[in-house]
Amino acid sequence: MDIRELIMEKSGDMSPIQKHIATAIMNAPEPVAFMTAAQLGRYASVSEASVVRFVRVLGFSRYNEFKKALSHILIDRLSTTERSKDLATLTDEGLYASVLQREIDVMVSAKENLRDDTIDTLGRAIAASPAVYVCSCRSSHSLGYYLAFYLSWFLPRVRTLEHASAFEVLGTAPAESIVIGISFPRYTRWTVNILRHAHASGLTVATLTNDLGSPLASISKFTLTMPYRLVSFIDSFAVPMSVINCLILSVFRACGEEGRVRLERLEKIWRKENTYIK
Repeated sequence: MDIRELIMEKSGDMSPIQKHIATAIMNAPEPVAFMTAAQLGRYASVSEASVVRFVRVLGFSRYNEFKKALSHILIDRLSTTERSKDLATLTDEGLYASVLQREIDVMVSAKENLRDDTIDTLGRAIAASPAVYVCSCRSSHSLGYYLAFYLSWFLPRVRTLEHASAFEVLGTAPAESIVIGISFPRYTRWTVNILRHAHASGLTVATLTNDLGSPLASISKFTLTMPYRLVSFIDSFAVPMSVINCLILSVFRACGEEGRVRLERLEKIWRKENTYIK
C-alpha cells in the first residue's frame, strides 16, 4: 500500500487539522517529500506537533519513515513526459525563483540529516583501497566524473568506468579495490549490472544514491544516501554534488600527510605547465 492509499484508508480517523495536512501533502507530494516536520508545518500552516501526530495516525513511528514512504510517489511519476508536466507547478512565485527555493529547501533537509560518521566511514575505506573505480551513467555520469577528477588529485589509482571496457577493467582490478556506483531514479540498468559484477567478483561496492530502497543499496557494503529531487524533467544534483564535496574532503583527511604531499606535487606541475592563467 502506497502513501496515497494509506491516507485515504486512515482519513476517517483524522481530525480536521490532520485532513488539512493530508490535503496539502496530496496536492504537492514532491516538495513535501524533502521537507522536515517543521517545514511541512509551516507549509500547511499548522504546528510541528500536529505534523508529528499526523504521521503517527498513518502508522509511522518517526517522521523520516513517512518521508521515505512518500518518496515512492515520486518514483512512480518518473517518465520524462510526466516530469515535464510539473513545469506548470513552478510558476506561482516566478519560475526561476521557485526552482531555486525548492533547491534551498532540499539543501536544508540534507544538512539537518547529514551523518558525518557515514561519510567518514566511506572516506576511510576509499583512502585505504588499492584502487578506486567510479561507475555512473547518463546524467549521473557528471557526478561520477566530478568525484573521480578530484579523488585523482591525491589518490594514486582512480578510474572512471566506461561502457565499452568496464567488465574487462574490473577483471584486472587489485584485490580489495572499491567500486563506487552512483545512480538516482530512474536507476540505470548498466550501473546496477556493473555493481553486481563487482560484488560477485569479491570487490568492495559502495553506493551514492537516494535511499536504502535503491537497487544499488542492496549490493553495497557502504551506502551514502542523500536527498534527490526533480526540476520538471531535469535531474537536480545540487544536493548530491554538495554531499560528494563532503566525501572528497573526508577522503583527503583520511589520506593524511601523504595526500597533502601529492597536492604539492600537482601544484608544481601546474606551475611548470602554466595550467592556470595568472
